[in-house]
Amino acid sequence: MTLEKIQEYVASKSDEMLGALQSIVDLDSPTYDREASNRVADELQGLMQEVGLEVERIDTTPIPASKEPVGDHLIGRLSSRDGDARHRALLVGHYDTVFPRGAVEQRPFRRENGKAFGPGIFDMKGGLVVALYAVGCLEAIGLAKKLQLTIFMNSDEEDGSAHVGRRGRKPAVNVDLTCSFPSAR
Repeated sequence: MTLEKIQEYVASKSDEMLGALQSIVDLDSPTYDREASNRVADELQGLMQEVGLEVERIDTTPIPASKEPVGDHLIGRLSSRDGDARHRALLVGHYDTVFPRGAVEQRPFRRENGKAFGPGIFDMKGGLVVALYAVGCLEAIGLAKKLQLTIFMNSDEEDGSAHVGRRGRKPAVNVDLTCSFPSAR
């Protein structure tokens, strides 16, 4: 019964998911381009709110002189509605890419033979969309009500997450389950 509900949800959202994927893949987000990365963060923040997450945005400035500016980190929270969270889960991912500004212009999002292509789609913008719609699915089918769920989106993973700091690590404390969402081929 639950599997059928999940399949129905995914089928009903597939075009929407592809649209969300295109909206973030068609935006450049090189690690050390704060302006470009924050355009992706803006888009992701909106998607997070659409699936019911309360969003906290971690401003990565000011930064030490030895580090280059990166985009903001995002933390989304979905709290148990009945105050009795039986499980605490953390979903993690990143939206920065190794591609320089302008890569999207040269290689925009496209679909071909049932596959999607574009800069950062595999590592890891596609996984972020899957994670967000998984949250939406849990909400839609009623499984989220006993769950305290946090999703952390990092803007500088490609360079070792040097800007994450204490506030970025805090969501990982006292969780029962942590999942990352790399894309599949």
